[in-house]
Amino acid sequence: MKEKVAILGCGPAGLLAAHAARGKGYDVRIFSKVEMSKISGAMFLHRAIPHISDNNQPDMLIDIIKVGTREGYAENVYGDPQHPVSWDKFSDGQIPAWDLRQAYGRLWEQNEALMYDTEIDPDVAQEIEKQFDYTFSSIPATALCTAGHYFRSKSIWLHKRLGGLIEKVNDGNMMYYNGYTTDGKYGFIGPDWYRYSQIKEHRAWEFASPPSDDEWPFERAVGYKPLSTNCDCLPRIRRIGRFGKWEKQVLSHHAYEEVLYALL
Repeated sequence: MKEKVAILGCGPAGLLAAHAARGKGYDVRIFSKVEMSKISGAMFLHRAIPHISDNNQPDMLIDIIKVGTREGYAENVYGDPQHPVSWDKFSDGQIPAWDLRQAYGRLWEQNEALMYDTEIDPDVAQEIEKQFDYTFSSIPATALCTAGHYFRSKSIWLHKRLGGLIEKVNDGNMMYYNGYTTDGKYGFIGPDWYRYSQIKEHRAWEFASPPSDDEWPFERAVGYKPLSTNCDCLPRIRRIGRFGKWEKQVLSHHAYEEVLYALL
């Protein structure tokens, strides 16, 4: 009889986990509010997913453009020039990328029949875990906490008025890192933004705080990014994805890779 795997959450990370487990031959069930996650802004997959993406040909190339300094970028995002940042993970130039929205749509079609509409709290999660050989959770780690642990996060604001796409830059696919600080320390005076991205006509101009100038209308489109937590509740449930692990710099494809490794 096949071993059974439970997945908590049906966002991209949860369905990538389900895809990995099904590919290994496990009997998979997905527990979540059954509704597709909204993918905001300029997001993409950093690697191909077997049987979902084209392994031999990326969907696009993305231009990585960095101005200023790494310290300036970290100060713009976190107010700390020594804070770890994604600036360190990319060199200037082009990187291959795959369409996250398209992949998520395919994953949804393949896994929708395995979804059970469920409101998950710690008690429900524990009951699910008892019935399965493995349980992976991509839902926000806050939903599994039973002991009042801390969950550090950073607010994000996205600009409403982005104007037109920046043209003649690799068909518009780009990530532009701003390493100039607003106080003039690195030679730039301007609004408090740290990254501008445009991927297949989806744009995101990211700010660490809303400027006071009323001429710059903002909306909190993403809300926050998780940073760290000391939560170790329900240790038999393995946490995956950025919000499941409650860690920064966790990418969508990591959920797929982590489940493959866990089920060796």
